[in-house]
Formats: sequence, structure tokens, C-alpha cells
Amino acid sequence: MLLSTPNVSALGNIAQILKGEHPFMYKPHVREFAPAEVLDLVRHHRFELLSFETQDVWATTEDEDRDLVTSILKTYGFDLANRGDCTFVTARKSGD
Repeated sequence: MLLSTPNVSALGNIAQILKGEHPFMYKPHVREFAPAEVLDLVRHHRFELLSFETQDVWATTEDEDRDLVTSILKTYGFDLANRGDCTFVTARKSGD
């Protein structure tokens, strides 16, 4: 299985919230998922995770906004991993 979905916890989404704007970068998408949710879904449905990463592919956030959010997260000790705007997963169905 190859899966991609917008990442609700992306740096750009956090920047949008701080500016008082809607965080979804791809508004037609019904829902965006946090990386932990994607991993939970993969495991819950008995897939073997082959790869997992987030990347900034949409370029919807200004660099200075991304830098500011990164600085805030670092200052307060939040994890900076998996903050790209899109999550990519490859997995295969586990044998029963």
C-alpha cells in the first residue's frame, strides 16, 4: 500500500493557526491526519510498515513563518520530527 495524506501537525499548519487562519492546507480534503494517527491506522488494520516520512511538498508556507514555528517548538521542547506538510507511508498487509 502507498498512502499519502496532508499532515495536520505540519509546521505550516501551526503557523496558520498562530495567524488566526484555518490550518488545512488542502481545503477539499475532508480531514488531515497527524502522523501518529496514520501509524495507528496502519497497525490497527494489520499492515507491516515499510517506510514512513513527512515532507514539505506543497510550499504553502513562507520560510520566515516556518522558521518562527520551528523556533517556538524548539524553545518549549516540542518534537520537530514529522512536521512536513504531507505524510507518505508504504506498507504491506501482514499475513494472518
